[in-house]
Amino acid sequence: MSKDYARTRSNNKSRKKATRKNNSWPSWLWALIGLTAGLSVAAIAVIVMRPVEDDVASAPTPKPLVTQAPGPQIPPQQEARFKFYDELPKVEVKPSEDAYKVEKPAESASTAQYRYVIQAGSFKDRNDAERRKANLALLGVESAVKAVDLQGKGTRYRVQIGPPMPRSKAEKTMRQLADNDIDSFASRVES
Repeated sequence: MSKDYARTRSNNKSRKKATRKNNSWPSWLWALIGLTAGLSVAAIAVIVMRPVEDDVASAPTPKPLVTQAPGPQIPPQQEARFKFYDELPKVEVKPSEDAYKVEKPAESASTAQYRYVIQAGSFKDRNDAERRKANLALLGVESAVKAVDLQGKGTRYRVQIGPPMPRSKAEKTMRQLADNDIDSFASRVES
């Protein structure tokens, strides 16, 4: 009697496939079931472990037990070694008004002959110097750009405010420049 092995093999494969499909669930379904179970356990744990505030607020507070136990004796407080800690906050020291007065030296004949030119910047690039000159013009200050050849450093372009002016006018102009965040200095020239 002959047996057909080809048929039995195909029947076995189809049976195995059929049993697998019927008996197992997809893996995403198992993951969903596991996630749901885990979240449920966590939610129950939070609810059970959470302290109940109403019970704590309504519970009477226990009175502390006061017992006299022999302990170390605290020595009496000693008098402070330094008293200025207590005395200084009570004392107010006022400086004299004369300490803040500054007298301007009178212009003598020797200082009156000097005149000043203010320099408001020195730049490698002429365009930067021209930009500074334009900023000064917006402030109402007349200036000029002068090229100066420095030995070993190349040409620098200086922005100078002039014509030469007396010391008081130079100080006033420098204050105006400082108020507008422009650094400057004055050079003395003899007139």
